[in-house]
Amino acid sequence: MKTLTSWENLDLSIYISDMRDGKTTYATFGDRVKEIISSMEVLVDRQIQLASQDGVKIPQSLDIRRTIVGFDFLDIIAPLGAVHSRLHHLGTSQLYQLGSLGAGWTDLVSSIGATIIFG
Repeated sequence: MKTLTSWENLDLSIYISDMRDGKTTYATFGDRVKEIISSMEVLVDRQIQLASQDGVKIPQSLDIRRTIVGFDFLDIIAPLGAVHSRLHHLGTSQLYQLGSLGAGWTDLVSSIGATIIFG
């Protein structure tokens, strides 16, 4: 938090955003943080919209912990249009590694409504 709230850090130039009439304009760290936060807000809003849809939801497997719904990392850093959720199916070996025999991280993520980002 200290890094993200420091005025000195927020004013750091990170790349050239425009070059016109011999004048160079730089994008700052603060500008980039605002863009990423805005993208994250879109993802969270989309997740809330998906969770509040009417209708009957039929899971794709009998073990609902086998499927994780999230968003692609590129939807945050370089959004190109509409944001769509992504599904990742966990294999049996992954489930055992992740603690499928008890309440693992997959249960925690769904219970707190966390937004999952796939890298």
